[in-house]
Amino acid sequence: MRRHMGSSMGVARVCGLVVLLLAAGCARQPIIEKPVPTLTKAEVMSRLNSQASDAAGLRAKLDVKVRTSQTNREDATGGYLAAAWPDKLRIRGEHDLLEYPPFDIGSDGTTWFVQLHLAEQNDLHLGATRTLDEKFDPGVPLKPSDVVVALGVGELKENPPDRELFFTRLPGQYLITELVTNKSGRYIGRRMWVDPDALVITRVETYRPDDAVDMIAEMTFDPNARDARTVPVRARIRLLRKDHFQLDLKLRDRKSGLISPGRAKRLFALPEAEGANVIRHD
Repeated sequence: MRRHMGSSMGVARVCGLVVLLLAAGCARQPIIEKPVPTLTKAEVMSRLNSQASDAAGLRAKLDVKVRTSQTNREDATGGYLAAAWPDKLRIRGEHDLLEYPPFDIGSDGTTWFVQLHLAEQNDLHLGATRTLDEKFDPGVPLKPSDVVVALGVGELKENPPDRELFFTRLPGQYLITELVTNKSGRYIGRRMWVDPDALVITRVETYRPDDAVDMIAEMTFDPNARDARTVPVRARIRLLRKDHFQLDLKLRDRKSGLISPGRAKRLFALPEAEGANVIRHD
């Protein structure tokens, strides 16, 4: 009887030891928070703008995945992109099976445009670019200058009291918050997250006067790039207004630098309106 009890106690000790070892092996590793970076606002802005000086303009070929609130699938197309500071933009889709671009988004600096030509839908939205800074318009699909910033084109500038930039150090990143004052009131217009090592903008969120998120752009970069380091190799842009619209962009054959006036006139020309349902935003 004693031998049986001793054997049972020995087994219990062994089992207990195994449980302890397993528990120790499965214990969660402590979470190590990233350090808070130490540069000042002036230093971060200076370095961002110094790098962006190589990217006053941008041209690239695109691989694009498109998703809209009106479709339940993700469509893949080719296309091209052009951007110039502060608000000239062209993101145009191309597809071998279509004689027309499935989407064409941008601004020539004077007039913004968004054309969606998907199946039976062919809507062309047009409006004055300058009015987008004067007042928030919920009927406008996007603000071109927000996309230009997300693409790393041009410098970040303050223009108090209309546009003020506030700076915050966070664990592992910097945060730049843009406070806007216009006819819609005084509100946070944009937040930009900056990688403290590469000093590039990795995420942009824009907001409406009621604090709702308006656009989210997330960017990834080539760490080995020698020039135009602020320009991403991939960008996911989600437009969150009435008709949601998401673009996943892969930029190929990127060319950065000033775009000549003649070339800019061709690159940013308004789409052809023939056959489109033209919707003007005045």
